[in-house]
Amino acid sequence: MHRDLTAPNTMEQNSVAERKNQTVVEMARSLLKAKELSNKFWAEGVAIVVYLLNLSLTKAILNQTPYETWSGRKPWAIQILGSSSGFVAFRWKPHATSGFILVSTNPLSYSARRKGPTRPSLLSSPFSTSKANSLRALCAHSTGSESKMDASSPAPPSIAVQSAGIVRKINFCQWCGGATKYEIPDGEEKMRAICTLCGKIAYQNPKMVVGCLIEHDNKVLLCKRNIQPSYGLWTLPAGYLEIGESAAEGAIRETWEEARAEVEVVSPFAQLDIPLIGQTYIIFFTKLKKPHFSPGPESSECRLFSLDDIPFDSLAFSSMFVTLNLYTEDVKAGRLKFHYGTINKRPGTSPSDIHAFTLDYHLQS
Repeated sequence: MHRDLTAPNTMEQNSVAERKNQTVVEMARSLLKAKELSNKFWAEGVAIVVYLLNLSLTKAILNQTPYETWSGRKPWAIQILGSSSGFVAFRWKPHATSGFILVSTNPLSYSARRKGPTRPSLLSSPFSTSKANSLRALCAHSTGSESKMDASSPAPPSIAVQSAGIVRKINFCQWCGGATKYEIPDGEEKMRAICTLCGKIAYQNPKMVVGCLIEHDNKVLLCKRNIQPSYGLWTLPAGYLEIGESAAEGAIRETWEEARAEVEVVSPFAQLDIPLIGQTYIIFFTKLKKPHFSPGPESSECRLFSLDDIPFDSLAFSSMFVTLNLYTEDVKAGRLKFHYGTINKRPGTSPSDIHAFTLDYHLQS
């Protein structure tokens, strides 16, 4: 390694350095833009970009990273955007709705000169450095639903950080269009988006998903999804409740839209809360009015499954996995019950990972 000098007023001699600087700047901007982070994270963005470039292969060095050339040691681990522990253990996947957006507070840091790992927070400033060597990271989630996500939407999902649950980042007031600021209102405990002009507070509430558990000839009707997320996987017909309709009416409508089936509601079967993604599922036990069904625009196939043939390994969502398991148990016991439970997703996993949960507060009657 040697030091290069350039003549005064000869910018063309700075091409290599300027090109590398441009690469770092553009990568840092892309990182912050993709995660919708403010400019106060610029230093961390540049740090992770330089860190990754130093641990990445380059054409200038054959079969070695810059880090290995400089230190003489092969990097044994790489701490990337999307990893909570410093290892390449978890990455963002297409249509995934959760992951880690910054770095964990382990000793493997972007700069060896730091006295301790950085612990950033979107909800407080400035950055602080802690001497603790715990593995902590900020978890981010998109506002896409477990059951539905508009894959044709040109806008990327919003990202926000919270201790638990998904919140949508609100930049502008929905009433007057003014810019918002995030503060904790008097008498409350959570950060809220407050308009800087009219002072109104934007509250975000969970959404209700309604669906039908359709039984016909001792079989269950399932639909294969023709949209993202969980394209090609099986689900009960279900979707968001619309304003102006009851939960039962919404479930009947969703069944017609996805399976072109006319059903009558027999009884409510389950209420399943999923706090992490801000959803409550209301599932009704229903019967077919007519033995006719066919795929709607959101389904590629509709089929009746016997209990032994239900594709538990190919279900789209954990809510469907829980519902069908409860139904199977009830049928074998000889009596259908009403079930209430909370599906607690494991932090850092995709909401569409149907096995990454625990069922808590399970009540039945």
